[in-house]
Amino acid sequence: MAQGAKNVISRCLCARPRETVHVLDFHAGDLVPLFVRAAEEAGATPVVIEVASLVKDGASIAEYAGALEPRLAGATATILLAPTRPPPALSVAIAKTAEGLKARHLHLLQVDERLLMTSVRADPDLLSVVNGRLSAALEPPCTVRVTSDAGTTLEVHLDPRHPVLASSGRPSPGTSENLPAGHVYVHPYRVNGALVADRAVFGPALEIDRAALRRHPVRAQFSNGRLVAFEAEDGAVRAAIERYLASHVNANRVGLVVFPTNYLVRSEIGSDRQDMLLPGASISMGYASAEVTRAPYEAPVQMVLLGRKQTIEIGGRRLVDAGRFDRELVAGTDPFR
Repeated sequence: MAQGAKNVISRCLCARPRETVHVLDFHAGDLVPLFVRAAEEAGATPVVIEVASLVKDGASIAEYAGALEPRLAGATATILLAPTRPPPALSVAIAKTAEGLKARHLHLLQVDERLLMTSVRADPDLLSVVNGRLSAALEPPCTVRVTSDAGTTLEVHLDPRHPVLASSGRPSPGTSENLPAGHVYVHPYRVNGALVADRAVFGPALEIDRAALRRHPVRAQFSNGRLVAFEAEDGAVRAAIERYLASHVNANRVGLVVFPTNYLVRSEIGSDRQDMLLPGASISMGYASAEVTRAPYEAPVQMVLLGRKQTIEIGGRRLVDAGRFDRELVAGTDPFR
């Protein structure tokens, strides 16, 4: 855990000697001292800011930002530690306030001991290498084929109008990154076919029991980038997805396709933040990050669909084989780093 915190502070945030590191604590408990110690070892000065007390029913992003700005005045390096999800408005306000101050910001949502001992320890330099290799393979125009023994048969069409983007977990001034990091993502031009979601279905306002999903996977059917039908034998799962789809006019659109690259993520641990980084492709509905992906729409809602042991192919090249990276894609990465 200490090594994970050290990697976050020294390799991801790049804390400098005599720099102040603002640690925003949202019910982070015993995790906070790990990051305080890591900042001190880097020669920086940690300042812990408790933010859970800012939570108010119905508070807006602007209201939270107004409360945060004086607390973060002069900040250059900030990090949010949130083992449990803060209200979406507070989460967005923290990132936007830090970015507005031109700080380097890291968001650690649902962070726990397991993440600190595994995926959070990934070196952003190595993630950048793998990201570069995968981005080159995904250069549009191209068609990505996603299949699985469970029944996934997707075709994802990429277009030059929508750039292929990447996250390595190292923010520059005025930007923020989510940890654990390591993925390439893009707004797809078209998505057609079926996706079997037998690993997880999740979102900020969506709770679906994984055990129920394992027993009765969701089969989602896509046409021209929209979810046009789905099958879910479990009644609670079906009702949760129906509520999501009714939440916004663009809830049924594929906003992002995400291709993980974190070389330390090897098996499921039951955490959405880590399991979404297992090799394969995840479909993110609704939210499209339009400002950077150049998607023609945006949505304030999100649902992510994850499947197990997928195979990813582009133009005859197999990048992921039944949930395992192609050797050339991750050559030079050290899983014991």
